[in-house]
Amino acid sequence: MPHGDHNACPITAAVSAGSFRCGLSPGDLLVRAIWALGAAALAARRCSWLPRARRPPAEPRSPPWHNRIVAHPNLQTDELEEASDRDGYRWRATRIGRRLQSSLIGGTLYELAGDEQIFPYHFHHGVEEWLYVVAGTPTVRTPGGERALRSGDVICFPAGQAGAHAVRGPGRVLLLSAHREPSISVYPDSEKLGTRPAGEEDRLTFRRADAVGYWEGE
Repeated sequence: MPHGDHNACPITAAVSAGSFRCGLSPGDLLVRAIWALGAAALAARRCSWLPRARRPPAEPRSPPWHNRIVAHPNLQTDELEEASDRDGYRWRATRIGRRLQSSLIGGTLYELAGDEQIFPYHFHHGVEEWLYVVAGTPTVRTPGGERALRSGDVICFPAGQAGAHAVRGPGRVLLLSAHREPSISVYPDSEKLGTRPAGEEDRLTFRRADAVGYWEGE
């Protein structure tokens, strides 16, 4: 092998180096290495031929979702156990994600009467949401204006200002979102921001105008 040839086969180089240490030719070393690998492969195959009773019992295996399917919610017929009675924001709802014990995706099913909204016009930093219309003719407001929806429509609200939205009835809709904590909610109409961490202590909503400088109070 020429000195400094970086394209040479590393196995051939190792065999050549070994021949000087044990007195065998590179060809003999290569043959012995191949024989040893073949013997190891044959031994492994013979182990697989042993009767089942002589092999250790295999652990029972089940799909990773086997024990997680604990409910079968129906978006069209299920009862809605939660409610809001605030003027302009009256709705009934059930938390589909919680009932499914979901850990990565949250989902809430809402039912709205005409002209009632789920939440004020808002968007999220760090969270994408999807809207699926189960029934009815709700209206969605986005940065592009208002749009009438119908059963079967699906809309994605991306993270950031482009995903700002508000949903108004009548209709039954499913809102899906990624479980991302912490995140920030922004309400453009009222110029408010909300911090949304995992815990309640720092879950705050405040006006943008009330912001202070980084070194304030330090």
